[in-house]
Amino acid sequence: MSRPVANVQIGYELEIRDKNGKVIKRISKPSKSFVSNFLQWLLTGLVSTPYTFKDRGGTDREVYTHIPAQSGVDVEFINMDVKGPADDVNYGILVGYGTTSPAPGDYDLESPAPNSELKAYETTLEEYGVSGNETYATFKRVFENVSGADKTINELGLAAKYYRKVGTDERGPWYFLLIRDVLSTGQTVPAGATVTVRYKIKTVT
Repeated sequence: MSRPVANVQIGYELEIRDKNGKVIKRISKPSKSFVSNFLQWLLTGLVSTPYTFKDRGGTDREVYTHIPAQSGVDVEFINMDVKGPADDVNYGILVGYGTTSPAPGDYDLESPAPNSELKAYETTLEEYGVSGNETYATFKRVFENVSGADKTINELGLAAKYYRKVGTDERGPWYFLLIRDVLSTGQTVPAGATVTVRYKIKTVT
Protein backbone atom coordinates (compact mmCIF):
# COMPACT_ATOMS: atom_id res chain seq x y z
CA MET A 1 0.00 0.00 0.00
CA SER A 2 1.37 3.42 -0.91
CA ARG A 3 2.03 5.88 1.88
CA PRO A 4 -0.75 8.52 2.21
CA VAL A 5 0.12 12.10 1.29
CA ALA A 6 -0.77 14.84 3.77
CA ASN A 7 -3.44 17.20 2.45
CA VAL A 8 -1.79 20.21 4.07
CA GLN A 9 1.99 20.43 3.85
CA ILE A 10 4.40 23.10 4.99
CA GLY A 11 8.12 23.49 4.57
CA TYR A 12 10.83 26.02 5.27
CA GLU A 13 14.01 27.08 3.54
CA LEU A 14 17.02 29.06 4.77
CA GLU A 15 19.49 30.63 2.36
CA ILE A 16 22.56 32.28 3.90
CA ARG A 17 24.62 34.73 1.85
CA ASP A 18 27.88 36.39 2.86
CA LYS A 19 28.26 40.17 2.85
CA ASN A 20 29.17 40.03 -0.85
CA GLY A 21 25.98 38.16 -1.76
CA LYS A 22 27.55 34.74 -2.31
CA VAL A 23 25.40 31.79 -1.18
CA ILE A 24 27.27 29.92 1.56
CA LYS A 25 24.49 27.63 2.84
CA ARG A 26 21.01 26.55 1.81
CA ILE A 27 18.77 24.11 3.62
CA SER A 28 15.19 23.01 3.01
CA LYS A 29 13.12 20.93 5.43
CA PRO A 30 9.50 19.95 6.04
CA SER A 31 7.89 21.87 8.88
CA LYS A 32 6.02 19.86 11.50
CA SER A 33 4.93 22.58 13.80
CA PHE A 34 1.64 24.37 13.30
CA VAL A 35 0.73 25.42 16.84
CA SER A 36 -2.78 25.38 18.33
CA ASN A 37 -3.39 29.03 17.42
CA PHE A 38 -3.42 28.10 13.73
CA LEU A 39 -6.37 25.72 13.95
CA GLN A 40 -8.22 28.01 16.35
CA TRP A 41 -7.85 30.83 13.82
CA LEU A 42 -9.17 28.56 11.06
CA LEU A 43 -12.13 27.47 13.19
CA THR A 44 -12.96 31.07 14.07
CA GLY A 45 -13.43 31.83 10.39
CA LEU A 46 -15.22 28.61 9.52
CA VAL A 47 -17.88 28.85 12.21
CA SER A 48 -17.99 32.66 12.72
CA THR A 49 -17.54 32.18 16.45
CA PRO A 50 -14.91 33.92 18.58
CA TYR A 51 -12.11 31.83 20.03
CA THR A 52 -9.55 32.65 22.71
CA PHE A 53 -5.93 32.80 21.58
CA LYS A 54 -2.74 33.45 23.52
CA ASP A 55 -0.86 36.40 22.05
CA ARG A 56 2.93 36.55 21.88
CA GLY A 57 3.01 37.99 25.39
CA GLY A 58 1.05 35.04 26.82
CA THR A 59 -2.18 37.00 27.32
CA ASP A 60 -5.53 35.40 26.41
CA ARG A 61 -7.35 37.38 23.68
CA GLU A 62 -10.84 36.82 22.31
CA VAL A 63 -10.67 37.00 18.53
CA TYR A 64 -13.45 37.48 15.97
CA THR A 65 -12.96 37.02 12.24
CA HIS A 66 -16.27 38.63 11.33
CA ILE A 67 -17.94 41.98 11.94
CA PRO A 68 -21.74 42.22 12.27
CA ALA A 69 -23.51 44.56 9.88
CA GLN A 70 -23.93 48.03 11.38
CA SER A 71 -24.81 51.33 9.76
CA GLY A 72 -23.06 54.60 10.47
CA VAL A 73 -20.18 52.95 12.35
CA ASP A 74 -16.52 53.28 11.40
CA VAL A 75 -14.89 49.89 10.95
CA GLU A 76 -11.24 48.87 10.64
CA PHE A 77 -10.33 45.20 10.44
CA ILE A 78 -7.06 43.28 10.01
CA ASN A 79 -7.66 39.55 10.12
CA MET A 80 -4.38 37.71 10.76
CA ASP A 81 -1.95 39.56 8.49
CA VAL A 82 1.51 37.93 8.27
CA LYS A 83 3.09 40.53 5.95
CA GLY A 84 5.18 42.20 8.65
CA PRO A 85 6.90 45.42 7.50
CA ALA A 86 10.64 46.04 7.69
CA ASP A 87 12.02 46.41 11.24
CA ASP A 88 8.79 45.13 12.80
CA VAL A 89 9.47 41.74 14.40
CA ASN A 90 6.10 41.52 16.13
CA TYR A 91 4.76 39.56 13.16
CA GLY A 92 5.68 37.99 9.87
CA ILE A 93 8.45 35.40 9.60
CA LEU A 94 10.47 35.27 12.83
CA VAL A 95 13.88 33.86 13.76
CA GLY A 96 15.33 33.10 17.17
CA TYR A 97 17.92 31.35 19.28
CA GLY A 98 15.79 28.93 21.36
CA THR A 99 16.30 25.17 21.19
CA THR A 100 13.35 23.74 23.15
CA SER A 101 11.22 21.39 21.04
CA PRO A 102 7.95 22.84 19.73
CA ALA A 103 4.70 22.16 21.61
CA PRO A 104 1.06 22.75 20.60
CA GLY A 105 0.66 25.48 23.22
CA ASP A 106 3.64 27.56 22.09
CA TYR A 107 2.61 31.18 21.72
CA ASP A 108 6.01 32.74 20.95
CA LEU A 109 9.53 31.79 19.97
CA GLU A 110 11.57 30.75 22.97
CA SER A 111 14.23 33.41 22.34
CA PRO A 112 13.29 35.78 19.48
CA ALA A 113 16.19 37.53 17.76
CA PRO A 114 15.95 41.29 18.32
CA ASN A 115 15.90 43.57 15.29
CA SER A 116 19.09 45.20 16.59
CA GLU A 117 20.93 41.92 15.93
CA LEU A 118 19.16 40.32 12.98
CA LYS A 119 17.57 43.22 11.14
CA ALA A 120 14.29 42.17 9.55
CA TYR A 121 13.14 43.27 6.13
CA GLU A 122 9.53 43.02 4.96
CA THR A 123 7.73 39.68 4.96
CA THR A 124 6.27 39.26 1.49
CA LEU A 125 4.03 36.82 -0.32
CA GLU A 126 6.64 35.65 -2.83
CA GLU A 127 4.40 33.38 -4.84
CA TYR A 128 0.93 31.89 -4.99
CA GLY A 129 -0.31 29.42 -7.54
CA VAL A 130 -1.93 26.17 -8.57
CA SER A 131 -0.01 23.34 -10.24
CA GLY A 132 -1.79 20.10 -10.98
CA ASN A 133 -3.52 19.04 -7.78
CA GLU A 134 -1.42 21.36 -5.57
CA THR A 135 -2.21 24.88 -4.41
CA TYR A 136 0.66 26.71 -2.74
CA ALA A 137 1.78 29.99 -1.20
CA THR A 138 5.32 31.01 -0.26
CA PHE A 139 6.19 33.73 2.25
CA LYS A 140 9.69 35.22 2.36
CA ARG A 141 11.70 37.44 4.71
CA VAL A 142 15.34 38.54 4.65
CA PHE A 143 17.31 39.15 7.85
CA GLU A 144 20.67 40.95 7.96
CA ASN A 145 23.16 40.28 10.74
CA VAL A 146 24.00 43.80 11.94
CA SER A 147 25.20 42.72 15.39
CA GLY A 148 28.91 42.71 14.56
CA ALA A 149 29.24 39.04 15.61
CA ASP A 150 28.19 35.67 14.22
CA LYS A 151 24.65 34.63 15.22
CA THR A 152 23.23 31.11 15.21
CA ILE A 153 19.56 30.64 14.32
CA ASN A 154 17.93 27.67 16.04
CA GLU A 155 14.20 28.40 15.66
CA LEU A 156 11.80 29.86 13.11
CA GLY A 157 8.21 30.98 13.25
CA LEU A 158 5.36 32.72 11.52
CA ALA A 159 3.21 35.19 13.46
CA ALA A 160 0.16 37.21 12.47
CA LYS A 161 -1.24 40.63 13.38
CA TYR A 162 -4.89 41.02 14.39
CA TYR A 163 -6.73 44.33 14.77
CA ARG A 164 -10.45 45.03 14.98
CA LYS A 165 -12.19 48.35 15.58
CA VAL A 166 -15.95 48.81 15.41
CA GLY A 167 -16.93 52.28 16.51
CA THR A 168 -15.31 52.75 19.91
CA ASP A 169 -14.79 49.00 20.47
CA GLU A 170 -11.09 48.48 19.73
CA ARG A 171 -9.30 45.13 19.99
CA GLY A 172 -5.57 44.99 19.31
CA PRO A 173 -3.26 45.21 17.60
CA TRP A 174 -2.41 41.75 18.91
CA TYR A 175 0.17 39.32 17.58
CA PHE A 176 -0.29 35.55 17.42
CA LEU A 177 2.18 32.76 16.67
CA LEU A 178 0.89 30.29 14.06
CA ILE A 179 3.99 28.17 13.34
CA ARG A 180 7.16 27.37 15.30
CA ASP A 181 10.00 25.14 14.13
CA VAL A 182 13.26 24.21 15.84
CA LEU A 183 16.12 23.36 13.49
CA SER A 184 17.85 20.02 13.95
CA THR A 185 21.16 21.87 13.52
CA GLY A 186 21.60 25.56 14.27
CA GLN A 187 22.56 27.71 11.27
CA THR A 188 25.24 30.35 11.76
CA VAL A 189 24.81 33.71 10.05
CA PRO A 190 28.20 35.48 9.91
CA ALA A 191 28.48 39.14 10.82
CA GLY A 192 27.36 41.25 7.86
CA ALA A 193 25.70 38.30 6.13
CA THR A 194 22.00 37.82 5.32
CA VAL A 195 19.65 34.90 5.72
CA THR A 196 16.52 34.54 3.61
CA VAL A 197 13.79 32.48 5.26
CA ARG A 198 10.87 31.06 3.32
CA TYR A 199 7.76 29.23 4.48
CA LYS A 200 5.82 27.36 1.81
CA ILE A 201 2.31 26.17 2.59
CA LYS A 202 0.76 23.67 0.19
CA THR A 203 -2.57 21.90 -0.04
CA VAL A 204 -3.07 18.74 -2.08
CA THR A 205 -6.45 17.94 -3.60
